[in-house]
Amino acid sequence: MNKKGIAFEWLYALIFLFALGISFIIFDNVLQDSVYPLVNNLIPDSFSGKEDIITMNNEWMSYWLLMPIIIFFTVIIYILVQGIGSRNENY
Repeated sequence: MNKKGIAFEWLYALIFLFALGISFIIFDNVLQDSVYPLVNNLIPDSFSGKEDIITMNNEWMSYWLLMPIIIFFTVIIYILVQGIGSRNENY
């Protein structure tokens, strides 16, 4: 068993989740306010596939908004597996 115990695993995971939240807030503001409108405005109006590109950008942004939730649940599952694994090593 790890001598540090499961408490340090939880601490590392919570620090990672905090860093994930801060970085998502920063990157989300940059993407939503700067990059996304810039990309949509760079497409000329005369381009026939403009609606398709905007639709694909909207789909990509919806995936971007799901990433923190996916990573959050992945970290929670990791914490639970580490807790179960360390509990079994004690016996």
